[in-house]
Amino acid sequence: MGRFSELSLGPLETAPVSVVAQPGVTLMSLVADALGGRSQGVLPAWRRLLRSAVPEGAEAVLRPLFAREHSMVPDCLTPTAPLWETDLRVQLERLAEVPPSQLSQELETDFGGTVPGQWQSVVDRPKAFIHAYAALLTTMWEAFGPIWARAGSLLDQETERVGVAVVSNALPSVLAGLGPKIRFAG
Repeated sequence: MGRFSELSLGPLETAPVSVVAQPGVTLMSLVADALGGRSQGVLPAWRRLLRSAVPEGAEAVLRPLFAREHSMVPDCLTPTAPLWETDLRVQLERLAEVPPSQLSQELETDFGGTVPGQWQSVVDRPKAFIHAYAALLTTMWEAFGPIWARAGSLLDQETERVGVAVVSNALPSVLAGLGPKIRFAG
């Protein structure tokens, strides 16, 4: 049986829709694909670029986040909020300053008090992990940021496409075409 997450939006005509160009979300997909072993459809050339930009052993830093048994990224380690803030460098600086106690507390909460073994090295040395993780994300963004900047006009086109779909009641078509790993029903 496949495992999946379900997101209930309610009636689409009442769902608030906005389009935000969020580089942090893109960065997390790049990290998952290039180093985390979770295919996100990243172009092979981009994957090679990212892998060549990071130091040897980068995958080991990420191992707790992408292990098959308990794949998850604690909220405090996700450079995606607030979504309207698009200066990723600021978000990555904040990420490097996450208090170790906050990470430890989130892990305890997320795993119901029993943190899986894959996270033990993080629990033992949260500050070292946070710094290594933030440095890794920063390095990856330095490599990919110029590509993101060049994509500005494409992001503008996508924003317009979704906006037209919302005002013309064609949002189901947009949601149905989000990607091969996403299903839209109802």
